[in-house]
Amino acid sequence: MIERLRQGDSIALVSDAGTPVLSDPGAMLVAAAHEAGIRVEPVPGPSAALAALSASGAVSDGFVFVGFAPSRSTARKRWLAGLAEETRAIVMFEAPHRIRALLSDLEEALGPRIVTVGRELTKMHEELVTQPISAHVRTLREARGEFTLVIHPPAAPESPGIASHGAVAAGQIRDEFGVLTNNKAMTRREALRVLSAKHHMPSRDIYKLLEQTK
Repeated sequence: MIERLRQGDSIALVSDAGTPVLSDPGAMLVAAAHEAGIRVEPVPGPSAALAALSASGAVSDGFVFVGFAPSRSTARKRWLAGLAEETRAIVMFEAPHRIRALLSDLEEALGPRIVTVGRELTKMHEELVTQPISAHVRTLREARGEFTLVIHPPAAPESPGIASHGAVAAGQIRDEFGVLTNNKAMTRREALRVLSAKHHMPSRDIYKLLEQTK
């Protein structure tokens, strides 16, 4: 199915039991599409939170909705620090005039996590971008419209060393590296650092896996 999407086909994932991919195997398909650099769009529904979550590619056993972050800087940083140990996907809203400050504080509190930022979901000028927090901080342009954020769960810790990371396929690393560097969103060095943190592997081992795909 991913190969068909790469070839330009459009595929709809539908369900007869509510919003698909929430606690549903369809989440793996959406995650694979993101890793392959394929655009995912949510079908309009009654909730921006669920629309963003269903199209984010975040694979999680559950999620927590936390609403809006505090508007004052000190209170917001303290509030975000309280979310640092949360292992589920986190969904929140933010106003356009505070989105830049929130993203900067998120990077400080949570480190190199993957975040989906949605703007004007289900409307004419909808945008949905999944990338590391640092890339959002650097590339966010016009802060207009209402924002919905999905903070992806942290990667499960693993013991270091390339030999112990057989579950991380070279092809997966290649696809993730491609997403991070697509349209020059990140430099190669920055992407290596992000993947190193995500998979708990030294950057040199990430580089070796990339070399295997050439």
